[in-house]
Amino acid sequence: MNALAGKYVGMDRYECRKALVKDLEEMGLLVKVVPHSHNVGTHDRCGTTVEPMIKQQWFVKMDEMINFIKKQNEKIAIVVDAVDRLQRGFKETPMLDDLINKKKIELHFIRENMIINEDSKHMQRIMWDMCVLMAKSYVGALAENVKRSENKMLEEGLLPGTCPLGYLNVDNIDKRKKVILDPQRSHLVKKLFEEYSTGLYSMDEMVKKSKEWGLTNRSGKYMNKAQFAQLIQNPFYYGVMRFAKKKYNHIYDRLIDKSLFDKCEEVRTGKCKRTSKHTKMPFTFRGMVRCKHCGCLFSPEIKKEKYKRKKNIIKLDATKINMKIGF
Repeated sequence: MNALAGKYVGMDRYECRKALVKDLEEMGLLVKVVPHSHNVGTHDRCGTTVEPMIKQQWFVKMDEMINFIKKQNEKIAIVVDAVDRLQRGFKETPMLDDLINKKKIELHFIRENMIINEDSKHMQRIMWDMCVLMAKSYVGALAENVKRSENKMLEEGLLPGTCPLGYLNVDNIDKRKKVILDPQRSHLVKKLFEEYSTGLYSMDEMVKKSKEWGLTNRSGKYMNKAQFAQLIQNPFYYGVMRFAKKKYNHIYDRLIDKSLFDKCEEVRTGKCKRTSKHTKMPFTFRGMVRCKHCGCLFSPEIKKEKYKRKKNIIKLDATKINMKIGF
């Protein structure tokens, strides 16, 4: 804790947390302490918890800087620690070079002990280009290392990213990332698949049901229709993860089986024969009775016919047979 923490200054975050809870209890301001499961990033080597730190970033908003310089009447000196703090590619070089030739700016690179202005010699310009090339090479090598690490994880069946709703990213005993079923949300996600696979509910209705069940994402927000559509199309739940438009088998616990996923996909794409849900009357066996000859669902409707005793007839129509049930 820094000087802004008052009497907690000098403590680490864990000590400060305990001391703060104790002080709140003594003052009678603490209502309760509730455990909360969430993703905590850790260093892959030492296992130290990684927490965000607010600081000024080194990168430059190039467009805003160029527009500011063009409005000035005097030459502007741009002072940076190193070339790679100003640019990591040749995209910005023509813009900077044009301003240098117009005597609008001069570049000061502290680490390289180099100044670039309209009077700079040819070799100095070449050195500038070489430094930009080295910065670009560093970015390219870094991207390749990340890609190589991702490919290795995918081959081992590990997920190199954030898991979907219903799972949690946690650290294993050996400080390696692991994905487990979310004890608070996984059963609700599975219930979404099971309910939607019946064909009785639209996506809007399923979103409404998820709100009634209290299903939220990690930010505590309810899902919308687009998020629900992404969820039911995610093969991760039956054992296949999608990464960079390719599919890989993963080693984590399956939430559903492939048949349930395919059934939901049939309902979503309209290939599944939907039930007679949308009727004016809430018939008892609606969407549950099928014809044994053609396999079609019976569609219930009320027919009024004249008999000695007036009665309503519920007529169930299928493709090849008609059946009447009186009441």
